[in-house]
Amino acid sequence: MIKYFVFSITSLFCLSLQAQVELTQSNLPIIIIDSDESIIDEPKVGGHMGIIYNGANQVNHINDPRNHYDGVIGIELRGQSSLQLFDKKGYGIETRNQDDSNNNVALFGFPNENDWVLHGPYSDKTLMRNALAYTLAGDIMEYAPRTQFVELIINDDYKGVYLFTEKIKRDNGRVDIAELNETEIEGDDLTGGYILKLDKADQQSVHLGFESKHKPVPDAWQSTWFYYHYPKHYRIQDEQKAYIQNYIDQFEEVLKSDNFDDLSLGYPKWIDVQSFADYFIINELSKNPDAYRLSSYLYKDKDSKNSLIKLGPVWDYNLGFGNVDYCTGGSHTGFVATTFNNFCRDDFWVIHFWWERLLSDPNFIEAIISRWEELRANVFTNDALVSRIDSMEQDLLLAQSRNFIRYPIIQQYIWPNYTVEGSFSKEVDRLRNWIVSRAEWMDNNLSSLNDVNFNSLFQPEPKLFPNPISDNTVIQHYSHANATINLRIWNNQGKLIHQGTYENEISGYNKTALPRIIVPGLYFYELEINNRSYAGRFVKM
Repeated sequence: MIKYFVFSITSLFCLSLQAQVELTQSNLPIIIIDSDESIIDEPKVGGHMGIIYNGANQVNHINDPRNHYDGVIGIELRGQSSLQLFDKKGYGIETRNQDDSNNNVALFGFPNENDWVLHGPYSDKTLMRNALAYTLAGDIMEYAPRTQFVELIINDDYKGVYLFTEKIKRDNGRVDIAELNETEIEGDDLTGGYILKLDKADQQSVHLGFESKHKPVPDAWQSTWFYYHYPKHYRIQDEQKAYIQNYIDQFEEVLKSDNFDDLSLGYPKWIDVQSFADYFIINELSKNPDAYRLSSYLYKDKDSKNSLIKLGPVWDYNLGFGNVDYCTGGSHTGFVATTFNNFCRDDFWVIHFWWERLLSDPNFIEAIISRWEELRANVFTNDALVSRIDSMEQDLLLAQSRNFIRYPIIQQYIWPNYTVEGSFSKEVDRLRNWIVSRAEWMDNNLSSLNDVNFNSLFQPEPKLFPNPISDNTVIQHYSHANATINLRIWNNQGKLIHQGTYENEISGYNKTALPRIIVPGLYFYELEINNRSYAGRFVKM
């Protein structure tokens, strides 16, 4: 039985062999970057960027003048899991003057700025999930990153289709809140603006942000961290840290109170309810598995302008819209906000208690339903949703073939694909059908948010986590007390590379060091506990 499991899963995964592609012309803008230095994950190194863009619906030739930008940049690798797992890398770009000062430019009609991102969709074989989420959010939220599909060449190496987009930052054309200088440490000046981010914690979290005083769920071993996004952790002053942490603490105490839903004393005094409703809608329409807990932003302006906490901007949706094979993410049914902590309660980063509390208030649910019905009547009709995907498919139709020659993965399982459709057109067809099914499911089920029991957490099956893992420690989670656990691990070629026996020393958890043979890649495992077997896979970064 075990050999069959390993064979059947392994056949879905193989390492892609990159192929060189000659790009002569494209209906998408062409970005050409050259750098004499090795591009690394911080700091940015110097380089030169040229952009060939002859305008909308025009063909761009590789030998055309670099007419949209032709100048100095700084460039670095960016990303977390994607940087470790995928052949296609993401990049952070800073447009610069010759003296390396900031060069604010209006690329692709976006407002003047100097910080940009090149996102390289890889496991998302439609190439469009981030662009779809950002454009949908841009129609309904105060701000969402603007996007442009491009084809990218770096040092004469064709890198494929990328999404050129804005980096999230405080700016009049982006997150439009007050600038907070290092000298502003008292009075109204101190009250904003701030941008915080909920994301993965690490060993230096204490220097990068602050920990919530409340657990995300009762009796959780996890913590929730708020990171300083603006001002940056190396610029924010102690007085500013104390202010924003105290503000969040006070808000959370209100949420925990008996009168949390009071219109004058409760959460409506602290948050912009529509921004929370819009954020909920975008994350639930996309069924984003990272929603509410990872790559999640919130911001606050000065009290004299607007004292309410707002959610957003949206970020990182390449796993959304049914693209994941864990935590029910591939299905078009179920709400992430109400089920993730049930299905994935042993994840390192679960959804914070804010959402359980807010969704226990009928008025908050009614705000969501009212907003959803408004959107479904215009910008989120089935036809409007499908039209967006159709338009992006048309934009990508020629370039995607080059992308999948460069990365021949279209018929392969790439973590964490829910399905492998076998072609670009079939991947897009599934996305089209999925989003319509999802929207119609939400039509019929938003009212059921009133009936959610957040405390009906079941015991999950034993498994290794976190997944992906980034160090040499995993935790085996199981509910079997006084059990002996047999662990076997195979590599992606089906070779058994580790087997060991471990005793349950702590009811529910057991920390286990992975063998040193574990190198970055995909692995398959079997846990045998009390004569029952539990199989799974994990990725080592």
